[in-house]
Amino acid sequence: MTEKTNSPGNCRAGYEGPYLTPGEASAKVGDLCKEALSILTQDRNTQYGHPYENFKNTAKLLALKTSIDLMPSELVQALICLKESRQLHGHKKDSLLDIIGYTDILNLCIELENADPDFKETI
Repeated sequence: MTEKTNSPGNCRAGYEGPYLTPGEASAKVGDLCKEALSILTQDRNTQYGHPYENFKNTAKLLALKTSIDLMPSELVQALICLKESRQLHGHKKDSLLDIIGYTDILNLCIELENADPDFKETI
């Protein structure tokens, strides 16, 4: 990593940390996605089961507690918002990993909800 001082041309005013050269940055592209994929396909499925079933069950529990009916996809979108909100208070790699993972799960939920026209009645 190359140490550089802050200058008017840098995109983050006041940032005093190390900057990557263009070559270093290019080498890192996709690293976060690869790490998120590993978490999604190994760790989380083993711990919590299929993500769609997990979010469907979570939506049912929320409905019992609050009388608010949400589709699993809507619940996932709320969690993405939570992680984005946390990023406003400072960079957290973990939150970015979660956003990538939740975005993938959001796509899965939308596809499964669209495949079952009677889905809302089965919650």
